Amino acid sequence: MTYIFYNPLSNNKKGKSDSEQAEKLIQDKEISYFDITAATAKNLLTGLKENDTAVICGGDGTLHHFVNALYDECGSADAIKVNLFYYPTGSGNDFMHDVAGKNEKKLIQLRPYITDLPSVTINGKKSHFLNGVGAGLDGWCCSEVERIRRKKADKKINYTPIALRGLLYAYKPISATVIADGVEHRYTGVWILPAMNGR
Repeated sequence: MTYIFYNPLSNNKKGKSDSEQAEKLIQDKEISYFDITAATAKNLLTGLKENDTAVICGGDGTLHHFVNALYDECGSADAIKVNLFYYPTGSGNDFMHDVAGKNEKKLIQLRPYITDLPSVTINGKKSHFLNGVGAGLDGWCCSEVERIRRKKADKKINYTPIALRGLLYAYKPISATVIADGVEHRYTGVWILPAMNGR
């Protein structure tokens, strides 16, 4: 049996209809759809049998939340024993472009990309990341965008004035400790600190 876990909010709330395109690539007559944002989805996903197939449909944000749920609650990505695939239905799909190298949407074997992921700890909260992570001004801008989006869900958001506000007065530089290849580096007055796992 194939289970398609979709994010209804991905690609500007077209996630469900976009995920139905994955069905054309699946060689299975028995397919069930589940909202990955529902509370019961994680329990269902970790309870599937080894001969089942699970397809995660969404964008980079969906993958980020999915991977961190696995690491946070199950300890690692190995908690899921099923055949695990990803089908891109986001607006940017950076992960897909990184690993598939084309604009063509296709099923991507997910397991090789979600084991032994790098992590970042910000304000005591540890997160793993597939593509990249930004601390400092870029992270602050993303946080501001999410704050505005929660208040004004239908309003189009322009990053430029947010970044300018941060540069001029709102963002305060941070201290950071970076461990790369086992070597620890400490910095103060950090304005931007990106770390990349993907290309």
